Amino acid sequence: MGKSAPENASVEPKRRKRPRRAARKPPDKLIVPQEAEIFHVYPDQARMRLDQFLKMRLHWRSRTKVQELIAEREVTAGGVRLDCSYRVKLGEEIRLPLPPPPEAAYRIAEIPLEILYEDDLLIILNKPPHLVVHPAGRHRYDTLINALHLRYRDLHDPKKDIIPRLAHRIDRETSGVLIAYKMRRHDRASPLVFERTKVVKEYLTIAEGVVEQDSGVIDLPIGRQPDAPHDQAQVTVHPGGQTSRTGYQVLERFRGFTFLRCRLFTGRMHQIRVHLQAIGHPVVCDKRYGLRAELRRSNLGPLAPGEEDRLLLSRQALHAHRIRFNHPVSGSPVIIEAPLPPDLQRLLEALRAT
Repeated sequence: MGKSAPENASVEPKRRKRPRRAARKPPDKLIVPQEAEIFHVYPDQARMRLDQFLKMRLHWRSRTKVQELIAEREVTAGGVRLDCSYRVKLGEEIRLPLPPPPEAAYRIAEIPLEILYEDDLLIILNKPPHLVVHPAGRHRYDTLINALHLRYRDLHDPKKDIIPRLAHRIDRETSGVLIAYKMRRHDRASPLVFERTKVVKEYLTIAEGVVEQDSGVIDLPIGRQPDAPHDQAQVTVHPGGQTSRTGYQVLERFRGFTFLRCRLFTGRMHQIRVHLQAIGHPVVCDKRYGLRAELRRSNLGPLAPGEEDRLLLSRQALHAHRIRFNHPVSGSPVIIEAPLPPDLQRLLEALRAT
C-alpha cells in the first residue's frame, strides 16, 4: 500500500497554462496608411531581377519608372538595400518604402456611399462620377473600395468582419450602378456571385451627332491596340479582337447630339465608348475616344443676349442606369436603377432648350 503524504505537507499547486494570445491581425492597408509595401517572392518569381519583379507587381508603372523607384527609395530584403540587378530569392520579403500618405488617406470617411440595395451577400451602389473604384497607382486611399473597407471591415471581431469585393468595375468618370459582394475572413474563394446567372446591364449616354437609326446592334470585335504600350488601357475595333456586341436605342435627338440607351451583350473594356466611336458617334466629353474634353453652352449654339457662357460637362456622358439579374442565392429577380445624375440632367435640359 503506498504511503500517503503527511496532512501538513505543502502541495505545490498545478500551474495553469496561460492561454495563447491570438496573433494580432495586421491593419487593413486600404484604411490605415502604410510606411512600406511588402512583396513576397513566390516560386515562379524566384531568380527574377528586382526591377522585373517589381514591374510585375506594379504593373501600371513602366520598367523605367520602376528602376527610378529602386534608385530613389531604399528597397530592401532582410534590411539590406538592393539594386535593380539583384536576383530575388524564394520566400524573401521585398520592402518598398512608400511616400508620405496624401491628405486623402485621412478623408476616407468623406467618400460618398449611396447604397441602392443590400443583403447578406450583395451591396449595390450608385457610384458618383470621378470616383476611382479600386486602388491603383497614385489612387491608394481615395477609391470606392477604401470607403467600403472602412464601412464593413471589423478586424477585432472575425464574426462581424466583412471583406467587400467588386463584382465588376466601371470607369472613373462613369456614374451609376456598381455591384460589390461580401466575403468572410475565412472564405478561401470568391463566391460564384454571377457565374451562373445572366446579368443585363443598361447604360444611358449622350453621343456626338445625330444617330439616324432608332435602334440597332453594334457587332464589332474590339481589343487592345496592337501598338499601344501594355500599361495603357487603349482598345479599338480590329479583326483580331474579341467578339463584342452592344445594343442601342435612341431616346431623344437634338441638334448635333443624341440621347441613347445602350445594352451590353458582352462585357469588354470600354465597350460602349469604343463601339460608339466606331460608328461615328462617340460619347460626349470622352477624353480618350471622343471629340472634346469639355462641353460649353456656346458649343450648342449662339448665346442669347446677356447670357453668359458656362461649362456644361467635363466628364464622359456615360451612366450605368439599370441592372437586372436573378439573385445568386434566392433566384428571385433583382432590378436596380440609378437615377440620372444632376450633371447629365442639366446637360439634357440645355440641349432641349437650344
